[in-house]
Amino acid sequence: MKAIFKNISLSMVAFLFVMLNCTNNKNATLLGFFSNNTNSTQEAAGITITESGSSTDVTEGSAVSDSYTIVLTSQPSSDVTISLTNDSQITLDITSLTFTSSNWDTAQTINVTSVDNSDTDGNRTSTISHAATSSDGNYNGITISDVSVNITDDDIPNVSIMETSSSTSVSEASGNDTYDIQLTIAPTNTVTVSLTFDDSQIQVNGSNSPVDLTFSDTTAQTLTITAVNDSIAEGSHSATITHSATSSDSNYNGISISSLTVSIADDDTAGITLTESGGSTDVEEGYNSDSYTIVLTSEPTSDVAIDIAFDTSQLKVKNSTTSPVQITFTSANWSSAQTISVKALYDSVTEGSHTSTISHTVSSSDSNYNSFSLSSVTANITDNEGTLLSGSIQSGTASSTGSISITSVDTSKSFVHCGFRISGSAANNFSTCQLNSTGDTVLFQSGGGSSVSVNWYVAEFSKGVSVQRGSETMDSSTSSLDVTLSSSVDLSRTFVIVSSRMSTSDTDKDERRTVMAQLTTSTNLQISRNETGIAIDVEWQVVQMDGAKVQSGTTTLSGTSATASLTSVDESTTFLIFNSKASSDVDGVENRFYTRGTITDSTTITFNRETSSTGSVDISWYAIEMIDGTVVQKGSGSVSDGSTTIDAAIPSSVADTTKTMVAYSNTVLQTDNLTSTSDQDSGNYSYQFIDSSNIQFTRGSSETRSATLDWFTVEFQ
Repeated sequence: MKAIFKNISLSMVAFLFVMLNCTNNKNATLLGFFSNNTNSTQEAAGITITESGSSTDVTEGSAVSDSYTIVLTSQPSSDVTISLTNDSQITLDITSLTFTSSNWDTAQTINVTSVDNSDTDGNRTSTISHAATSSDGNYNGITISDVSVNITDDDIPNVSIMETSSSTSVSEASGNDTYDIQLTIAPTNTVTVSLTFDDSQIQVNGSNSPVDLTFSDTTAQTLTITAVNDSIAEGSHSATITHSATSSDSNYNGISISSLTVSIADDDTAGITLTESGGSTDVEEGYNSDSYTIVLTSEPTSDVAIDIAFDTSQLKVKNSTTSPVQITFTSANWSSAQTISVKALYDSVTEGSHTSTISHTVSSSDSNYNSFSLSSVTANITDNEGTLLSGSIQSGTASSTGSISITSVDTSKSFVHCGFRISGSAANNFSTCQLNSTGDTVLFQSGGGSSVSVNWYVAEFSKGVSVQRGSETMDSSTSSLDVTLSSSVDLSRTFVIVSSRMSTSDTDKDERRTVMAQLTTSTNLQISRNETGIAIDVEWQVVQMDGAKVQSGTTTLSGTSATASLTSVDESTTFLIFNSKASSDVDGVENRFYTRGTITDSTTITFNRETSSTGSVDISWYAIEMIDGTVVQKGSGSVSDGSTTIDAAIPSSVADTTKTMVAYSNTVLQTDNLTSTSDQDSGNYSYQFIDSSNIQFTRGSSETRSATLDWFTVEFQ
């Protein structure tokens, strides 16, 4: 090593001397190397100056200052004092600041204000210089950048725009921001500064564009900027406020004024919300429907179309059997949820519980929504095998007193339906029919009057039907009784068949026999009448059909007609069964309480009687919509004076009359005496198929009475 140093030339020594003398320079890295500096990883010494808004701008005569900060880049070994030097055009709130080993990395702020003078100096600059002194050789005398201060002369005409914190930012969610406008010198005439802006994005001082300000001196005016909280998902965006001046003072008229950019934070997010009712979509074949809703979370800039695709062999969506079905959201309806109804189709296939998927495809010229990924909906489908007739309907004609043997049926899956042709007008002529407990006999009973001819139909089903039945006696003082069913029923699939009889031979007490039967709960059948005084016997059947959708209700017929509303039904598969109780003041006059009813359109049931002069009729009705392929047809017809029969033409031929039953109702018109009580025999009918296209209705006596019938044919599968 000594040998090496012996060979060092004078020029090399001089080079080393120069390098060592660099210790007074801010770059002391080499010196540190040669002086065995142990802190070789220390940050390089330096001083950082940061101007607010990237520049320092002040205006003569304004109390508003601008600022910049100074901070060291590394920890000094001794205090560092930085002296600031400025000229007479500006003032500084401090002229010296010190950094220690404790605060070296905390920026210190210098506020700069312009000195106001009366000279027309024009817009100009002033320089702030800086010098550092320290016992730390790395910082002593280190080079520090100057700060150039832009001074706006207030002694020349100008319109100053002064933003708070050097920018203007607002949010759609809340809050506002402000900025000032000020004339630099007083005008000789008033100056109007007009602000124009996109008022779909912002408001100025709570107003839409334009906003005018009037200046007569140099007093600053503050503008409050508020974002318009629209519903459009725009992300962070901006709006521009432009300024123009008009004045009789030529110095200000048309003067150039800077525009201002307002940064706007959005509070809207593009999205689509899908909500299933009850948290899932559960349907049953041909029966109950379910639904879900779709709504946008922000207003679209263009229409948003959603195609809803589904398996048309399984589902009907929005009552459509064609897939896809489309819904559209616009700027007008985007926030209104659209309901998507879902119904499972009856397919007569035994599948058990299964599912079907409903998918969604979104398209729009609004890029926020185009191809938006909207989740699919899984429809949980309960299988429904519907009702299936077991063989053919058994039918025949019998006397009203006694019984008739039939091929034994399962009473829990069978019901009997009868039509009566009465030969006399006494109240005790009316009959009832019922299956016996063993299912091998149809029982016919009357109150003991004249002979009655009965058409009876027994329908037995192999699946999809459950029947409960019973007989009740209402004593002479009982107006209402409740029957507890042995098994709970589904009220939306169940209807009631009821008939009643009494023993009096009076002709003016018919209304005491009339009863109204309605299901008040899933386990309670209520039977009621309006007039007591005589004991009556009631035969009832409660029929639940899995292959049916039943709507029920009550109404009162006070005039000659009344209506009841339905949720829309398919008229080709829907029939009506009803029962009624007459008020006491009908006094046995049949045209006051004989009532007919029909389904007049998909949402309306109409009931009629021939007179409204006295009394009223309370009605309990059941609209039975079959979903399993059962075919329903309807019609009406009149029997003229002197005639006992009517042949009613069926709109389309019945495929199999042995699988078809008839439900009918009728009125009777007393053209010669509106208070007659002798019309029971001219107002009750038996019926039978003449052939597949015609039904013959027959009454016991014409009694010179006309009558009208409403009827349904129900062809089971």
